[in-house]
Order: sequence, then C-alpha cells, then structure tokens
Amino acid sequence: MAILEEPIKEVLLIKNFIAGEWVESKGEIKDVVNPATDKTIAKVP
Repeated sequence: MAILEEPIKEVLLIKNFIAGEWVESKGEIKDVVNPATDKTIAKVP
C-alpha cells in the first residue's frame, strides 16, 4: 500500500480570534511540525 502525500505549498499562519475579528499575534510564534516528515505545516501564536 502506498501513502500519497500532497506537498504543502505554503505554511499556514494561524491568527487569534479576539473581540469578533482575526488578529495577528504580537508575541512569540511557534512552528507546528509534522512528525512523520519533520516539515513545518503551520505557525501558531
């Protein structure tokens, strides 16, 4: 059985939902890493 993986074209930047709107973080941003591929798949505040 083959496992197919679609390549990630860009890293997703997750924003915070505060007071009814999406805002970017003003602090530290951490990478979310896929442990199977060791590739960054998102960044979160």
